[in-house]
Amino acid sequence: MNIPPSQLSDRAAGNKYTTAAKMRVPRELEIALNGPVGPQRLRDDTIVIDEDGWYRTLTPSSSWPASNEVLFSNLNERDPDSEIDAIVAEYHKLGLPLTWCVYPWTRPADLGKRLLKRGATQTNLRAFLGSTDVPFNLVKGVEVEKVDPESTEAFEAYINVMSSGFNLPPDEEAFRRQRYRELIAGPKPVMHMFIGRYNGVIAGCAATIIKEDSGHLSGAYVLPAFQARGVFASFGAVGLRGLYEMGISLATAHGLEQTSAPWVERFGFSSVYPYCIYQLDPPSVDIREIVKYELSIIVAQNSPVPFPDEIDDDAPLNEFWLDSLSFTSLLVAIEKKVGYMPADIIEGVYFPETFGELVSAYTNK
Repeated sequence: MNIPPSQLSDRAAGNKYTTAAKMRVPRELEIALNGPVGPQRLRDDTIVIDEDGWYRTLTPSSSWPASNEVLFSNLNERDPDSEIDAIVAEYHKLGLPLTWCVYPWTRPADLGKRLLKRGATQTNLRAFLGSTDVPFNLVKGVEVEKVDPESTEAFEAYINVMSSGFNLPPDEEAFRRQRYRELIAGPKPVMHMFIGRYNGVIAGCAATIIKEDSGHLSGAYVLPAFQARGVFASFGAVGLRGLYEMGISLATAHGLEQTSAPWVERFGFSSVYPYCIYQLDPPSVDIREIVKYELSIIVAQNSPVPFPDEIDDDAPLNEFWLDSLSFTSLLVAIEKKVGYMPADIIEGVYFPETFGELVSAYTNK
């Protein structure tokens, strides 16, 4: 089942994903598993595959790893390799990275090793579950402000700290700016954003995703100059207190093994399970395939002419009857995938007339 994000917002906010339920796991484990899942990660073009024990997302417009993720998998143990290769190829042919979550119970048991052999990098994490009824207080010198949806200054401060802390590319920052605005607004927001100050100076940011009967502490980042000063602990105290005041008794957090996990454990959270995220980057950018794919999308959306299954380099672009706005949209879509737009096209000194010339404009930058 391929589900567009427009139909997922309520499910995501309500924590009603079926995958963990199909696994027949205890409710506490289900809450921990589904902690990171939510509308904060879904773009308008995100495709969600939620069927047969699988939950994964594919976002054609984004090269951000978390936008293209296998959260739960159900491989055929008799022949896992062909299925792994097919999944990886589906992302890589679009020039997209893929992240794959592997848990202690994931089958085959050596899935992590199989992904490493394919060139993946490995990140170790732990999932935590805790009570919101924890007597934590702000650390002296630390002030935590909940971002008001109407406050441009506080909102931009959060975005700036988050973007610099997680090295967000421009398109990911723009997406989060728009999506987070939507999620913190309204009478029942599904996201709370916080900025922290140490002795009056902005020191970090954090967020809480509000679920049906739990909250997920997410995205905490403390600027290096203010680390080990109680900012992270203060974020946890404010986030948990907010959930408790809403009548929510459980909170989840997923932390990196070498950094945030030990701190989360110090809050009194219980470690539910360790897991690994394996990231497989596309081996190289296939410019021709990216241009072809994006051109086919633009043609389908804006032209009465069908896009051919195969296209020659000498195929005239004007045969697709694209206007200047459609062509500009094409250039922007390609830029999101390859990271740049040819200077000659930007400056108006070169206008490709054939498909091959358009590809060459990117390969001969």
